[in-house]
Amino acid sequence: MKQLLLLCLVILPLKLSAQADLRLLEKRAILRFGGGSLTPSADFASVGTNGIYARNGFQLNAGFSYCFYRNLGIGIHLDYNQFGFDKSAFSANQQNPGMTVLSPFNSTRFGLSALAFLPIRLGKTVALNFYAEGQAGLRGMNIPKIDLTYNELDNNFTSVAYRPRPSTMGYLAISGGLQVLFSRNFGLFVAYHKTLDSRHSISYSSRAFDADGLLVEGEHYLHNYLGSTGIQGGIMFVIGK
Repeated sequence: MKQLLLLCLVILPLKLSAQADLRLLEKRAILRFGGGSLTPSADFASVGTNGIYARNGFQLNAGFSYCFYRNLGIGIHLDYNQFGFDKSAFSANQQNPGMTVLSPFNSTRFGLSALAFLPIRLGKTVALNFYAEGQAGLRGMNIPKIDLTYNELDNNFTSVAYRPRPSTMGYLAISGGLQVLFSRNFGLFVAYHKTLDSRHSISYSSRAFDADGLLVEGEHYLHNYLGSTGIQGGIMFVIGK
């Protein structure tokens, strides 16, 4: 949010004659590409028996929206979220085995958007567009692939492998920010994004071998709130008249 406020303070004084134009984007489309930071909620970052061990990560996103009436629009979006993984806390919870993490903690999201715009002209070609966005859709969530090895004198098992299972769930999110149009067809944006807390299950499997080579398999799930926040930024292209 500090970056967004700073951008406003720098740009707003540039043109004292600025005025709102609610029809500036009417019947036009916006294609945007960006990315930014990602911070999991406290429950999402929890550690312990039912902990998920998520840590700060990054996001990549793309969106397409169409302003169908005055300053109102609809759209679609596709996001890739990659979270960090608290290896030290997980290792301690698993009695400090040898550990290899084979894949990241990630999520892919696809959904629909409803948007409201507040365009402000600063000149013939330069404009600011404050916007708010509500999102709803589906996301897939995968925990990391993890291999653990133990000394047979310290543990019943000599090796344990955790693997993600396909986990799909719904989500609701909100976003708000500022788009700066440097011409009729090109601009930059910065926004604050929040995925609302909702309780879901993430499925995974385990395969463990004991010292005698006996295989023990199981299916499990983690059940917790999976919210997050982040700052996004990127480029945008305006299409239409």
